Amino acid sequence: MDPLIYGILISVPGAFLGITVHGFSQALASLAVGDKAPKNTGRLTLNPFKHFEAIGFILLLIFNVGWCKPISTSALHYKNRKRGLLIVGAAPILANIMFGIIFALIAEFSGVCAHSYLIYNLLAQASVTFICLAAFNILPVAPLAGSKLLAACISHDAYIRHMRREKILLVLLILLTTTHLLHQFFLLPIVNFILGWM
Repeated sequence: MDPLIYGILISVPGAFLGITVHGFSQALASLAVGDKAPKNTGRLTLNPFKHFEAIGFILLLIFNVGWCKPISTSALHYKNRKRGLLIVGAAPILANIMFGIIFALIAEFSGVCAHSYLIYNLLAQASVTFICLAAFNILPVAPLAGSKLLAACISHDAYIRHMRREKILLVLLILLTTTHLLHQFFLLPIVNFILGWM
């Protein structure tokens, strides 16, 4: 099988799991801080197709960067706006890092015990996908989770000024992604840092 096709195929399970964990954890965090909209719109679920967004999913398979379907949340319903934004922004990132580490540990165990090349590759790729998804979503560009983290850390006026540059930032992000510069100089170092000790 062509290595590129093989690489994409073994990325599919991890990509589905990644967007599911990301979407569910963000919906759960939003509910926890007072916003019921994600639950009411069916996003508080582990059904991956409820979180599926075609472009984000395809980019995740090809470039290891992507997103799930944006979740409709409103800081107006948060019990504490700043704390709510911080929790909702951080929850999917931390969840993806945690699952990335778990899958890496399982991959190492399967490599020692099962000696299955396919199983090891599926688990290892899932681990990398989870970490890359977390790292990518740290970036403060809407609708990524990092935009909520930024909103929690700066004043409302400063965030409005930031939002005026969103289109420029989005174009820059696309260029960095498609030229693999984002992967080489941002995502890969984070993956190596988190998983390098294992």
